[in-house]
Amino acid sequence: MRLITEFEERVFRCRHHDFGALTTKETAVLLGVSERRVRDALARVKKTSARILFPILTRQQAACYKAYQACYPAAAVAKELKITESTVYWHLEAVKSKGLPFSKPAGKTLSYHPGMDEHTRRTF
Repeated sequence: MRLITEFEERVFRCRHHDFGALTTKETAVLLGVSERRVRDALARVKKTSARILFPILTRQQAACYKAYQACYPAAAVAKELKITESTVYWHLEAVKSKGLPFSKPAGKTLSYHPGMDEHTRRTF
């Protein structure tokens, strides 16, 4: 039994980041329908199969997330996408808020190792 119609599947494939990653406006033009019809079709898809097919990421969010999963540094991702590092971190936070899994923290982290003791000038 099919949960979504063929039109809803076409809309989903156009919009989802693993397939077309088109905007709502681009999808509407490609399919020859109104933007409202595209939004309504996506809402119906989300209602029937939200846990399996969603979330939908933007092109930049998907690119940042894939680069993060491949362990590329934020500076390299920013240079490749022609955006700032802070925008990369912002996109990763948006992806995290949509519920996709993260194995390590996004952004800069501090670390300590015993060799740093000799550089300490004052202890508290």
